[in-house]
Amino acid sequence: MDRKDGYVEGAPELIVEISASSASIDLHDKLKAYRSNQVQEYLVWRFYDG
Repeated sequence: MDRKDGYVEGAPELIVEISASSASIDLHDKLKAYRSNQVQEYLVWRFYDG
């Protein structure tokens, strides 16, 4: 939501992350944190080396 002074407030509607070695953190701890902060959509692009 935009405020009158030009700043944006509230949770983002979408968060996108690219993950390799941090996938276990991204898929569990961060998801819980984002849910508790009312993020509507969370996408993790997971890739593997090699």
